[in-house]
Amino acid sequence: MVLFGYEDLTDAVAAIEALGADQELDERRKALLNDPVMVVTRESGLRSIHVLSEEMAFVAPAEHDLDLVASDDATTCSIVVLIGYGIVGVAHLDSPQQMSFFLKKWETLTSAAPTTLTSAAPTSVAIAGGYDDERGIAHPISVDILQALLSSEAAYQVQEFVTSKWNTTQTEEGFSCRVQEGSDIFLRKRNFAVWSSRLMPAYRWCH
Repeated sequence: MVLFGYEDLTDAVAAIEALGADQELDERRKALLNDPVMVVTRESGLRSIHVLSEEMAFVAPAEHDLDLVASDDATTCSIVVLIGYGIVGVAHLDSPQQMSFFLKKWETLTSAAPTTLTSAAPTSVAIAGGYDDERGIAHPISVDILQALLSSEAAYQVQEFVTSKWNTTQTEEGFSCRVQEGSDIFLRKRNFAVWSSRLMPAYRWCH
């Protein structure tokens, strides 16, 4: 397995800490969280795929003529987006073991496993949600996501990382709460081979 830039890591908790401390990811995270809220309505005219809790989707945007792939309302859940091979995958994960299923579907669909950095570019990954809640529900999900990536034979590169303590703030009463609750990938110019898309900090779907 290769987690691009962290090839020597085998422990999921260590991977979470390393990704959280990464300077480039930190700059992207700050820029992301400073972005304005994006509200999408039916009247917007955007062609989109939106997944709810425990759902996942795989799309070829150029073939399906899509503008937006998204999910929202992530609390202890995590939203994971994969981009590569002209395909976008998005999953809203609310329990451990779901990431392995999502990843197996992705790797079957893209024929990405096994691969090496020399034979194919790594799949781009965005992870958002899963704040440090008092009940400890989110942490096992975050660990499971990284462990699934570390255990895969395919190559992955984390491009956005807004989860765990890096997606947590404190209220005046001292309670933990999430910073980011939704994510979307705006499919710019139908360019899916590279990470030219963008995560939004507070995507919301309004019926």
